[in-house]
Amino acid sequence: MLLDQLPSHEVELSRRSLPPNGELGLSASASLSSAPAKVLRITPGEGGTTTYCIDHETDGVGGQIPFSGSNNVAGPLEVTVHLGEHIVMTEIMRSSIPTLVGWTAMLDAAELKNMEDAKAGVGKYADKPYDNYN
Repeated sequence: MLLDQLPSHEVELSRRSLPPNGELGLSASASLSSAPAKVLRITPGEGGTTTYCIDHETDGVGGQIPFSGSNNVAGPLEVTVHLGEHIVMTEIMRSSIPTLVGWTAMLDAAELKNMEDAKAGVGKYADKPYDNYN
């Protein structure tokens, strides 16, 4: 979504998280629903700039401390990057996301299996000689 929406539209990603020790106590659903959401908001600006803003929000109000007793700093934390920096970040995401989610490993495994099937004369390549693939 980030790669497709920017730089034309704002992108917002959010999720609720568990307390640092992972324990919610007796009323798990109440604790989780009252936990601040981690929000990443990426907004295109003038002159090719893009602003990345990270915050903890409860009921749409930002600047929350994630959990009582935590040493986390209340937000928002914000960084503005210029067009060249944004392009570099986009290219890094475009090339690394398939690897991080396992897409390239899955494609490599499928390619290897197809080649092995072709060599063995089985699978969907059974009726085609292996020499045709060189």
